[in-house]
Amino acid sequence: MLITPVKMTGGDRSRNEWRRIHRAREAASRAMGREESKEQAKEAAREKELAAAAKKQAQKDKVWEQGAKDTSESEEELARDAAAKARRAEAEKQAAAEGGKPLPMMKKCKECGTKYNPKKPCPGCIEAMFGPAKGKK
Repeated sequence: MLITPVKMTGGDRSRNEWRRIHRAREAASRAMGREESKEQAKEAAREKELAAAAKKQAQKDKVWEQGAKDTSESEEELARDAAAKARRAEAEKQAAAEGGKPLPMMKKCKECGTKYNPKKPCPGCIEAMFGPAKGKK
């Protein structure tokens, strides 16, 4: 590409002034390009958010179509719970009458069959695994 000198006709403006004006115009055009690209990026982000919201709503609709699982308790479970509450209340009354703390509900061990406090490990299984406790005879 052949560059030919251009004769400047602008009165008393120097070459540096023309360069400054030219650079300012270029910077302004680049800035306009940046603004447009920012707007495009914002628009793309909006479209992405709308697509994600639509996908999420479709998933919710699909779940609602399937229906909710029945979580209501059966009459057997309600009766069992009521009986357990009554037993606990009876044990607490008896312990209060005797002046002590109520005993915890005991569980039966599946492996050795002994009853134990569920807050502590089964003593029968512990002795079987590790032997008798030190200090006990």
